[in-house]
Amino acid sequence: MFRLGTKSTMKWLYALLILLCSISTTCFAQSKETRNIVIDGNLSDWAPDTLALKDAKNYLEYDVTNDHEFLYVSLKRRFQPTKVAMSGRIVIEVDGKDISKSSLQITYPFTPTYTSTLWEFMLIKNLQARSLDTVAIYNDYGIIAGGDLNLVLPPGASKSDMAAFRYGFSAEGVKGVGFCEIGIPLKYISKENGKVKIRITIAGDANSSYAATMANALRSMNANPDLVKDQFTESITNIDYTLKY
Repeated sequence: MFRLGTKSTMKWLYALLILLCSISTTCFAQSKETRNIVIDGNLSDWAPDTLALKDAKNYLEYDVTNDHEFLYVSLKRRFQPTKVAMSGRIVIEVDGKDISKSSLQITYPFTPTYTSTLWEFMLIKNLQARSLDTVAIYNDYGIIAGGDLNLVLPPGASKSDMAAFRYGFSAEGVKGVGFCEIGIPLKYISKENGKVKIRITIAGDANSSYAATMANALRSMNANPDLVKDQFTESITNIDYTLKY
């Protein structure tokens, strides 16, 4: 067992946090088919199992489409799925020009209090020059969202394994998927020549107040090195999307 503050642990943690910052990729997307998307936290209307597009570096499946009224964005994560199922972890930014501090920004899920249900609220910024407080997933602004975390216990695993995985101290072999979808009215998005910029950011724990404690815990349980790296790394997926209409 490694204890926080021992030389071996602190050297390991120091090296880890220096190396980990963010991983950024840029992708191009254009929906080739018309689909009737319903934002309900169930991605079955996107694809039977796997979403159409992948950002392998960031362990992310995603898809983007639109109709005459809405831009729809969906994402799914199978590796360390709990990383997307924590308040404030997913930030989706949308702009007709380059992504900037003034771009529409949606953080989901976002829990305003410890007693709030995880997937029932989001935080919206820069909605036509207004920054909103916490907003329910069904609201007067028309921005809607849904998501969930489905975990599966492998044969022989105990409930304690599930509890560890759910809180980020993941036991190897526990599998599942974290996913969400968001619908944004096109009237809120400036469009340059029918193109839209989308950025999906999934926060890591390198700069969190509990980084040292988490690193020590993961180290002591001999966690998968890829899992440890991912836990502390912020991932950024940039998407250039061409609207269908």
